[in-house]
Amino acid sequence: MAGAADVMDIEPFTLSATLAGHEQDVRAVASLADGAVLTSSRDATVRVWRRGGDAGVFGEGAKLEGHSHFVIAVCATATGAASGSNDKHVIEWDLSSGAPARILEGHGNTVSAVSYSHATGCLLSASWGTPDTPATAKVWKDGACVATLKGHKATIWAVLPVEDEQGHVITASGDRTCKLWRGEECVRTFEGHTDAVRALALLPG
Repeated sequence: MAGAADVMDIEPFTLSATLAGHEQDVRAVASLADGAVLTSSRDATVRVWRRGGDAGVFGEGAKLEGHSHFVIAVCATATGAASGSNDKHVIEWDLSSGAPARILEGHGNTVSAVSYSHATGCLLSASWGTPDTPATAKVWKDGACVATLKGHKATIWAVLPVEDEQGHVITASGDRTCKLWRGEECVRTFEGHTDAVRALALLPG
């Protein structure tokens, strides 16, 4: 019962800010190390929101434009941010100028997920899958694709670095499986879900 009492003593969360500015629905949210918030939207933009002034209120976000279709994935990187879109491109953003630093081409379908590995310095991306264009995940280093991960039978909804010395990557898919990759080799497939796997999280241990 002590555990229950401790939970009851925790102050409840309250709404601290509403970030208004996108013209269509927001598809993804991420945060930068300095506390800024990244959002991406079906309005084809990414926005960067920062607190300002003594009250610490979030100001209207800087608008990052470069995609030609819905932006459905966004993440922080060591040097800025990256986003993925229905235009099949990944964009690495220079946040100081608000302009694309690199536009990464190679996916054959909508880019459904992006993430960044601090251990390897690689950017990861994943895509939808169709009968004509199978889903893939890609590993990018300094703007070049260094690995393409093939094997899922449906859209890859999430891609996550394990952050180990071997550079392992995990993907999650609409085919109800997760896969562990070393380089371009699938070293293990995790089965058991009864529906699409849409998110991944790295836990201690």
